[in-house]
Amino acid sequence: MSDAAAVLYLRVSSVAQIDGTSLATQERDCRACAARMGLAVRGVFRDEGRSAKSTVGRDGLAAAVAECKRTGAALLVWKWDRLARNTRDALTVRDALLARGCRIVSATEGDATDGPMARAMFGIASVIAELDNTIRAERARRGMVARAREGFWTSGPPAGFRSAKDAAGRPVLAPDERTAPAVRAAFAGLADGSLSTAEAVRAVMDGAGVSRATAFAVFRNPVYRGAIVSALTDGEEVPAAFPGLVAPEVWRAAFARFDHRTEGKVKMKENPTTPLVGVLVCAECGRALVGGLSRSHTGALHGYYRCREPGHSSISFRDAERAVRAMLGRLGGRRDFLALVRANLERLTEIGLEGEAAKVEAARASVARHEARLKRARAAFVDGLFDAAEYAEAKREAESGIRDARIVLDTHERGTRRRGELVDALLDVAANPDAVLRLPPRPLRDALRAVFGPLRVTAAKTIEPDSASVYAALCSAEAGESGLVRLLALMLNPDGLVAAARLLRA
Repeated sequence: MSDAAAVLYLRVSSVAQIDGTSLATQERDCRACAARMGLAVRGVFRDEGRSAKSTVGRDGLAAAVAECKRTGAALLVWKWDRLARNTRDALTVRDALLARGCRIVSATEGDATDGPMARAMFGIASVIAELDNTIRAERARRGMVARAREGFWTSGPPAGFRSAKDAAGRPVLAPDERTAPAVRAAFAGLADGSLSTAEAVRAVMDGAGVSRATAFAVFRNPVYRGAIVSALTDGEEVPAAFPGLVAPEVWRAAFARFDHRTEGKVKMKENPTTPLVGVLVCAECGRALVGGLSRSHTGALHGYYRCREPGHSSISFRDAERAVRAMLGRLGGRRDFLALVRANLERLTEIGLEGEAAKVEAARASVARHEARLKRARAAFVDGLFDAAEYAEAKREAESGIRDARIVLDTHERGTRRRGELVDALLDVAANPDAVLRLPPRPLRDALRAVFGPLRVTAAKTIEPDSASVYAALCSAEAGESGLVRLLALMLNPDGLVAAARLLRA
């Protein structure tokens, strides 16, 4: 029965093709090929809407191969890439069938097992199919990254939204008239305290018809306030090209409560409701205080910075902010503080801003150089100048270089931004102390650490700046000559602000 029979294997990648002409065309051509070769069709196996990147989960292929092994029939496919678009998988299937004396025949490309040249051509075709798949996947991902960085949506709509197109045909989100009201109500109830986190999650589950895990994800996703943060944007926030479902202040208020409930430890330093996390430390053990919300017996929410050790330091959000405002107020408009900042500006930029710009350009050139290497390797492989092993090695080296260069580029770009933010924040301390606490969390923390050092919270719920800080030197200068001597020494060797620059460089 070995040469007198054939098993047909048909595959389409897209679910949209299942009811179209693709499967019918494949079966028609394969049956015509079997008739020409005098092979009786013993079975037809299909994988509908299955990718050929892997053989995992392709039950039709597994059944077809098993039938061929059992009967010795030839495996007949429309094209070789219907079998696999992964070189290793294609060769594994081929060798397994050859070991049982079975043939692999393509209705459009011939017998893959008819002599050494046919086997070599099958291997080359498998490599080309994998290369084509990889290139198309990379091109698609680059397109998705570009669209995401422009604020467009690139995946299925989250609860409360529906997929839509803007005037240029680009993918955006629009409110789903059926489910959006329930999501908006859940955010509003969580923000104003009328709903607990459990009640808000249940409201989304019932109103949008989603699972509990999906409902939890709703309150973490910035898209609901009109921003996109994902792996495609490297974790950076990008303004969405479409409006969110709720106002940003409603989202932040709801997230502050939900974040405390679910993952406050992870995102605490980026939470605008806890800007002093990373600045306040426990006077008893020296550990950094964490921030969070607690509910009183009356049901009201109160925010506290506290030490993780039971019984150690704690202070309310309100008292901590009041104490820091008072210290900032003592620096407002002071000429000696401005002199310190002025003395450090050159040192700060010397450590980074001008030199960092050159490093950024060098890192960008390195990325472009490695990307050009990868492009040349692809061209050499397509032109036959590289074999599969040489191309794989060149690709691996080029991609490794691209990854390393992008890490360096990101580090220098981030350092440049942080140094610029620090300089602005330090000047704001003197120009407008009341506005300092409204800065984003990162530049606020950098500025406070540079001026005050670690702020110790005592058992008496007071805040004490570090005795070796810029602030302590400025305050002691008011007390007498010894303080003036310390201030002069600090200005000549301004370790306080330069230490912040060294911290940013780390």
